[in-house]
Amino acid sequence: MNFIKSLNSNQLNELIKSASERVILALPGIFKENMEVINSKYSSGFKNIKIVLNCSEKIIRQGYGEIEAIQKLKENSVPVFDQPENLVSFVIVDNKGYFLFPQSRIFLEDSHNVKNAIEMDPFSMEQIIGLFFPPTQEEKK
Repeated sequence: MNFIKSLNSNQLNELIKSASERVILALPGIFKENMEVINSKYSSGFKNIKIVLNCSEKIIRQGYGEIEAIQKLKENSVPVFDQPENLVSFVIVDNKGYFLFPQSRIFLEDSHNVKNAIEMDPFSMEQIIGLFFPPTQEEKK
């Protein structure tokens, strides 16, 4: 199994579009092209989407996202969780998950075949979901 992969922005978008159960995305920031796909999916009635971002000016200035993209997600009522001290990036779509290693767009080269994702096993997916979104008392019953 080739568990180290290249996952560029377009491939991430295709993965999100393919979701039928859930989308959980944690990144330092988010760009317009990803926001548009997420907003479209959410507006179509697919509501099991959770986005974890570092919504700070510093992250935006460092080239990890666009403030307008964050604002548009919030305007569309997409669940955005601000985690200012988080450096863990991942995407989980349905039963497929990847740890991500995003690169600042300031330093991004033209090559989009950079190995930047490690496939998660099912146990790791459930563990990371539990860490970021612990079950409520009602869910524990």
